[in-house]
Amino acid sequence: STSEVYTGDLTHIKQVATLATAQHDSQAAMLDGKVYAFGGGSFSELDHILSFDPSTGALATVGSLPSAQSDVAVTSIGATAYVVGGYDGVNWKNTILSYSPGATTPRPAATLPAGLRYAAVAAIHGRVLIAGGSTPTAASRAIFSFDPQTGSVTRIGTLPQPVTHGELAPL
Repeated sequence: STSEVYTGDLTHIKQVATLATAQHDSQAAMLDGKVYAFGGGSFSELDHILSFDPSTGALATVGSLPSAQSDVAVTSIGATAYVVGGYDGVNWKNTILSYSPGATTPRPAATLPAGLRYAAVAAIHGRVLIAGGSTPTAASRAIFSFDPQTGSVTRIGTLPQPVTHGELAPL
């Protein structure tokens, strides 16, 4: 867990802000030039939505998740972030939430077939691709596509082996 916020490039890294509480397992998305971080864990799960403005160094709490949770996966399409799955300290979350700057809470966007944490997500062609992750019983091999226009979640494939704590990069 750490409480420092850093920014940088390939040649220089510097501390630019300090969080009120050290935390881990939060995920973030860049929306309208600001970085928005969702949830995370400390001694317990956190429900905050933080905003960091790299141009001014301003760090603020701008909202909260419906419940405290860590281990979420986050990606964005346009000015909307999608928060996938997570863990509330007891339960694996099966939700996909959508958040846009200015809102104080995200809205429910879809439901996954099972609770999922540590999934890999990426926005591709206007959809959210969700691969692997941890379910309550094992690492997942499932690949899902979430369509924000219809709210539908469709299983579109199977990974060759279970994967958790992964990352996807759009092509």
